[in-house]
This record gives sequence, C-alpha cells and structure tokens, in this order.
Amino acid sequence: MGKTGTSSIQDALRAGGKELIAQNAHYLGMWLDAIDPAYKGHAGFMHFYDQDEETLISAAKSFSDFLQRYSETTGVETFILSNEAFFGPAKKISPFLKALQVEIDLCLIAYIRDPAKWLPSAFTQWELYHKQHKGPIQSFPERAKTLIGQYNAIKVWIEDFSEVLIVRKHDTTVDVVKDFALTCNIGIPGLSERALERAEPAETLLRAAFNNRYEQAVFPETFNNFVLPASRKVAALDDLAQICFPNDQINEVIEERRPLFEYMRNRLGPEFDFLSGQTEPKAMPDPDKLQKRLIDYLVEITFLQAERIKRLENQMQELTKEK
Repeated sequence: MGKTGTSSIQDALRAGGKELIAQNAHYLGMWLDAIDPAYKGHAGFMHFYDQDEETLISAAKSFSDFLQRYSETTGVETFILSNEAFFGPAKKISPFLKALQVEIDLCLIAYIRDPAKWLPSAFTQWELYHKQHKGPIQSFPERAKTLIGQYNAIKVWIEDFSEVLIVRKHDTTVDVVKDFALTCNIGIPGLSERALERAEPAETLLRAAFNNRYEQAVFPETFNNFVLPASRKVAALDDLAQICFPNDQINEVIEERRPLFEYMRNRLGPEFDFLSGQTEPKAMPDPDKLQKRLIDYLVEITFLQAERIKRLENQMQELTKEK
C-alpha cells in the first residue's frame, strides 16, 4: 500500500546501488519501462494494467526475457522492483504476475497499515496532493469511503499469490528500510532520516485550492510545473521576521566598541556621550498586524501583475491580428 514507508524503501534502494551489486542484486526502480518506455510513470503504469489479459501475459514474457539478458550480461541474480501503485489494481495486474511467476522465481512483499492511521495520510496524498477523480475536492468522510476500498485488494493478493506473498504490518515506529531488507534477506544501507512524501499544511491547502480549479484529475506534477516545484523550499516569514526586526543585543554590540565611543565623548564633548544610558531594544512587530499588512501588499502586487499580464495579452492579440 502507499503511505507505508515506500518512499524510504525506494530512496534506500536507489542509494544502495553499489551494495546491491556486491550481492548480485539490482534495483529496477518503480516502473515497467524495461518492457516498453511507454509504461514509465503514473500514466504509463495505468496504461499498462488497463490492457487486455493476452497483452499482459505477453508483457510478462518480455519482462522475463529482459531480466534473463541482464542477468547473463551482469551476473545479477536478484531483481527488486518497488512501487506502491501495484497494490490497488491487484485484479487487473494479476494475469501479468501469474505469467511472470511461471518464468521466474517470484516473491511479493506487501505492507499493510492500520486504517485509522492510513486513511488520514491517504486522504492528504490522493485527494489534496493528487486529486484522482473528476469534480471538486471531496470532504474526508466522502473520500475516505472510497479510499478504504483499497484494502479489498489484499483478498486478491492472498487468494492468487499466497505461495509467494509475504505480508508485513507497517508501523511508523519500525524502521521500514531495515524491515524490508531483512524480509528480502539482502543488505540495504539505511537512511539518515525517513523520506516523507507529505507536504506541510500550508502547501497542502494551496495544492488543494489549485487542484479544485480543475474538473479533471490533477497529478502533483501539474502544480509543480504551474505554481511551485516540489523540491523548492519555502522560507517561513515568521522565521525571517525574527531575523529582520529584533535588536535585543544592541547594547552588547555597542559595549564591544566602548573605547571608540569613550574617545568620541572625550574629544567631542558630553553631547557625544553615547554610553551613559541603555538603549531600549526595538519591539517586535505584532505578528497578526504584520501578516494582515503583508496580505495588503500581496493583493496590490497581484492586481499590478494582473494588469501587466492583461496588457501583454492585448499586445499579443494585436500582433496576431497583424500577422
């Protein structure tokens, strides 16, 4: 299932290339582009499992042939593919894996999470961060009733692949990378910190507002391309305000240069005595007033930019007419 530490597992597998090679193992990544480049990415994977059974069985043979050629060339004996997208469409992808099971020594590892902990995380990921359906953003109760249906897939996995299936319970208190490595009986370097595919609340709300503008489903990459790259860190203005405004240490800074200011007082007279009194540190601006005033500025900037964009649109229309 998604939201069970899969990103941490995948990051560790990507980072552990050399260690895997030393064990005659290789991480294939997340997708089935070894069969066809068209199967790469979310959209490519959806296209893959939506094909008819005959095509999926043929794809299993192509995949097996690829693994065999790779093994003969490199000596790799163990191939690992990690993708949470496999879990939900179990029934659709079952013909591919059944055919693949005939060709290779197959092992399936699934992580399951307590729905009380999984649903809030899944709602944020697949309703707000990645809107998966047409229409407006749904409320948690409405969307959760659909999302919880993903647990039905475990029936297919158990009934169709019980002989090769290992099911692990996911818990955030467990080191999922270490658990996965032990389950695979293979060494994978750990991560210094967990890989989290979770945006902070402010970004989540902004993404939801963006996704809600569109009737169709919206992949996270759309927001990344139009608004803000996922890799870009947004500085907290509250933190910046703490740098910009407080001057609590002003007296200490002046005191460090006492000899200079004593010289000025002695040479220029008592009116230049800057050392007698303590300077009162400047008060920090009221955070609520500061935030409200920032909104005033942002509204004004938005209107100015809208006017500039409109002028550019009009100019482009005129240029198009001339042509």
